[in-house]
Amino acid sequence: YGIIGNREKWIDYVLDYVAYVNDLELEKDIRQLTDKNIQTNSNQFVNFIHTNPNMTQIGVVFCTSKWSIINDQISIPCQSNQMPPYNKKVVMYTIFYNWTLFYRSPYLSGFGKNLQKDWVLLRLKTSIDNAIIDFFSKYDIQVASQILDLENQNNQSILDIDFKERIENVAQDFPFAYNRFTTGYDVVTTNGAFYFFIPIMINFIILINEILREKQKKLRHGNFFFFYILFKKGIMVMGMSHFSYWLSWNITGGILNGITCFIQVCSGILFRFDIFIKTPFLIMFAFLWIFSLSITQISFLITNICTDTANGYSVAYGFLLMSIVLEFFLTNNFFVYYLYREDADFFIIFLKNAFITYPAYHYSKIFGDIAFKSGKHYSVQESRWIDGKEYTYQDLFEPIAGKFTLPKESSYECPSTFQSFFHLFLTICIYFWLSVYSDHVFPNVKQISIFLFNYVLFLIRIGVLQNNLYFLFHLNIGIMSQDLKKANTVKREKRRVKANLNGKAETKGIRIIKMGKTYHKYPFGIKTSKDKVALNKIYLEIEGGELLAILGHNGAGKSTLINILTGLLSPTSGTAEMMGYDINTEMKEIQSIMGVCPQFDILWDELTAEEHLYLFSLLKGVPQNQVQTQIKNSLQQVSLLNVMRAQVGTYSGGMKRRVSLAISAIGNPKIIFMDEPTTGMDPKTRREIWEMIRNLKKDKVVVLTTHAMEEAEVLADRIVVVAGGELKCIGTPLYLKNHYSDGYRLNLVTDQQNVDYARIAIKQAIPSCKILDEKGGNIIACVPVIHLNELGNFFKIMENEATDKSIYNLKNIIKDWGLSHSTIEEVFMKITKAKKYLL
Repeated sequence: YGIIGNREKWIDYVLDYVAYVNDLELEKDIRQLTDKNIQTNSNQFVNFIHTNPNMTQIGVVFCTSKWSIINDQISIPCQSNQMPPYNKKVVMYTIFYNWTLFYRSPYLSGFGKNLQKDWVLLRLKTSIDNAIIDFFSKYDIQVASQILDLENQNNQSILDIDFKERIENVAQDFPFAYNRFTTGYDVVTTNGAFYFFIPIMINFIILINEILREKQKKLRHGNFFFFYILFKKGIMVMGMSHFSYWLSWNITGGILNGITCFIQVCSGILFRFDIFIKTPFLIMFAFLWIFSLSITQISFLITNICTDTANGYSVAYGFLLMSIVLEFFLTNNFFVYYLYREDADFFIIFLKNAFITYPAYHYSKIFGDIAFKSGKHYSVQESRWIDGKEYTYQDLFEPIAGKFTLPKESSYECPSTFQSFFHLFLTICIYFWLSVYSDHVFPNVKQISIFLFNYVLFLIRIGVLQNNLYFLFHLNIGIMSQDLKKANTVKREKRRVKANLNGKAETKGIRIIKMGKTYHKYPFGIKTSKDKVALNKIYLEIEGGELLAILGHNGAGKSTLINILTGLLSPTSGTAEMMGYDINTEMKEIQSIMGVCPQFDILWDELTAEEHLYLFSLLKGVPQNQVQTQIKNSLQQVSLLNVMRAQVGTYSGGMKRRVSLAISAIGNPKIIFMDEPTTGMDPKTRREIWEMIRNLKKDKVVVLTTHAMEEAEVLADRIVVVAGGELKCIGTPLYLKNHYSDGYRLNLVTDQQNVDYARIAIKQAIPSCKILDEKGGNIIACVPVIHLNELGNFFKIMENEATDKSIYNLKNIIKDWGLSHSTIEEVFMKITKAKKYLL
């Protein structure tokens, strides 16, 4: 505050009064900006405001009788020195307030609207006025006269004022008008559709996350009622159908959403919401639950049509955001009713038909139908909110009709609530079918494509064209070319497959016919130069009782071939027969007679080894009285019988691998695929597993991929080397070593000074040998298989039977020697490193 003129008693009284009434402190909350006890002008007040912007909320200038105007730089209506003496009992003060701190213009109001004064300003004004009145009412006329006019203090006629009359100043706003639009407003009736929509969409995201997580980890699982067993992709290979898989997920989603909907309805009843109290429990629960099931089907569809998990999350959260935005509009049931106007134009009709396939549209309409009857709602006729009535089962079948008055009068007639229930249930069926169908069709899901309305495929399925199947698929199959060389193993295998195919020979194992797989950069088979060919026209036949080992470097196509044969991938071209079943049309039958040990262990850490085998034995149809026997036999073969009741999560990597092997052999399958089965095992366990695999192949077809060349050489009846998506050579281990290796290896150890003599003598004894290395007194020479007889000369030398004296002394300079056959690893390295593969 500031004082212009002399400081008088009433000013101090006013300051004390204002501080007391408003709970303020002098010198802290109330400060004097002009010098105390000095008669000053308004310059000090103005200078402080200018040098300290936005530091003062309210300023007060008190005017006394001895003040005179000095300048006009500030507008203060306090010119008491120019008034006649008899008017000097008028008390004057001016209030300044910082209007930049206040909200200047209400939201969306016109620019010409008056600015509102701060309520603190009005309160201060009232306090000052009351203080002035209170001060003067406490003194008699003589004292008041001295205070107001010292020069005329004895003029009784002028000062004829009754100051003892107590007066109080009060400020009060005009009362607000009664608002009939908000009185009785029910937020549950008006916006409840949005609030109860959110928990169901949270479940939608939960299911999406779980399914995409298993997709990312190559798992397939779902929760069966009252079971904690999780179903995975491994089970799909072991014979579980797509329908069963998605049915299990529907049970999982149904239970999860059922619990959520039950809590929602019970909460509505507990909090006494009209719509829940006046509506039968069954109607509200069924309405929310059916809607949640329809949203669940959309979550399944999204996980199937997305190419990878990143796209799946993007689409899922994008759908969630779109649904929330749409629900802002659909929550208002009049918006839904507006789409059913009788005079609706083309766009409104199109929008209504588009919404038919959107579950939340029917959800919002059903909620609006129920809320309009049972909840508090605004009555246009009465222009107020009225209470709802009891909602009965009969109301489900009542048509909904009415009139709009804005923007123009028009009538509307909506389907009954029961029809909306039916449409909601219909969306469940449609999206469930699309989910199962897309699980087969979309290539990103890596399943066998089954296209809609494929008449040829339908005829094949019922057996009409079964005998001509390969004629339709392979019209260009002809008799082999006569110029194929007998030693060319890949072409010879192709010749054998075609001959068996033309002769309609029975498939007792696996027959692969012109199989190809291309990973396209773009979906729906669009071909570009950036496509990757994983398999290129593979011909191969595996007989019953045979173990075939597939060798190849990483990315050669081994896992792709196994995945196609097990049904996890669909071939781009060609087909394969397994025990007479075609992989393109009869994969379900194939998986029922097949066991798989995948490259990576697909196990549940919470389950024991016994529980794993029990689950898969049930899936494979093992008789109940034989389940325990087979479980114990399988676990004994892999040396896990003593820990069969321990959780798999506590196993080492090698022990988990053995569980996967036991699972692949459960149920006595006719075909077993093993993708690197002994990875992570110690040498002792590896030997035991080799013995187990040798016993398994007696009456089965076993296909094994491995990076361990010794394992392939020990176990395999035939070995296939794959490189660049093509077969490079096929044959028994001995055949491959004889035809694709350098032959036998002769290792000699001698002194460094005798190396040259020994090398010359060896060339004389074995003319066809080739010196590979001669460092540090060690000489390594290879002898081709076709010149194996030349080794006889070397043996005679070492046995002192040589007749040529020039090489007789060779034995005397050789300290040690050894003869070995080439290994499969050498064959593999030679074939895969060659610039031009042997075909």
